Amino acid sequence: MNNFFDIKRFGLVLSKDLQENAKNYLMTFLTLFGMLTLILTLMSWSYYQTLSYVPYEPTLHNNWLLGVASFFFLVFGVYYASTTMNVTNNKTKCISYLSFPASNFEKFFSRWLIVTVGFIIAFFVALFLADIVRMFICSMRYPDVDIKMISLKTLVNPSNEWKGTEHYTFPQIQFFILSLCWYFSSQAVFLLGSTFWNKNSFIKTFATMFVIAQLFGLTATITASLAFGSVDKYVNAMETIRPMFDVFDNFETWFMIIPSIINILFCWVLAYFRFTESEIVKRW
Repeated sequence: MNNFFDIKRFGLVLSKDLQENAKNYLMTFLTLFGMLTLILTLMSWSYYQTLSYVPYEPTLHNNWLLGVASFFFLVFGVYYASTTMNVTNNKTKCISYLSFPASNFEKFFSRWLIVTVGFIIAFFVALFLADIVRMFICSMRYPDVDIKMISLKTLVNPSNEWKGTEHYTFPQIQFFILSLCWYFSSQAVFLLGSTFWNKNSFIKTFATMFVIAQLFGLTATITASLAFGSVDKYVNAMETIRPMFDVFDNFETWFMIIPSIINILFCWVLAYFRFTESEIVKRW
């Protein structure tokens, strides 16, 4: 018997999770759909009201909608990751989940799959439905305006040139990649936080990261002041050596991507081991 991963057993774990938490998942989806519908509709409604004295710029308006959708993707994705271990936030649910005959990896992986891949799928479905409602409402109110669905073609500028970047939500592909790294890094941190705090995980993780960031900034400032005499001298020194790295293509991008990938994998792996440890403690 495979005690680590079995596809049939994993399917049972995933099915059990979806059945027991179907109501919560539905409420989360409806909340996301409702907020996207409300904000996107209000944005279009307000914009179409200005067309009597402002030229119609469908691409720019599309980018504004995509920008708001990207913000919702970040906020809801991070928040949803903080609910990863809500299936063990009380004694009854904890016993039911941990006593289910499946491996630790299968239980953790099912939760990881739901809050990462599952959320991404749910978000784009909600965005598609919200956009349909937006088009319907605005078409009824402004029948003379050629209202179109949100297009993802202007999400990312495929070139590295700044010319014409006003027609894209993300002006450079590097900026888009860095944004994705920042999102998944934040998501991984809040997923890890959910293994430490089953209740109010989002607030506690956010507060912890805020304190850590402040301490890091204070430590870095003191260190730079002691080593260079002042922070300004440190900044000038960094600007002096910066041209040395210009010979490497996309050095700054890779400088951010590699640590982000390491952080993401570290948080996911640590969250898994934290989950296995919490199971042992709770069983005792």
